[in-house]
Amino acid sequence: MVQHPYNDALIVTLKIGECQVRRILIDQGSSCEIMYVRCYKEFGLHRDDLEQSNSSMVEFNGMPT
Repeated sequence: MVQHPYNDALIVTLKIGECQVRRILIDQGSSCEIMYVRCYKEFGLHRDDLEQSNSSMVEFNGMPT
């Protein structure tokens, strides 16, 4: 239960496997999840692991892009 509501995003650090992931942005209003290339590579992921999405992204003003 949130006792003091806020509109700011929450930023945390998390250890995933052997990787220390810094500056994880938690924002329930986000329409997409963004991972920096450096982080993606540190997880041992490759271009072949990516999947295309058909979802539209929404700008800050609420317009799809």
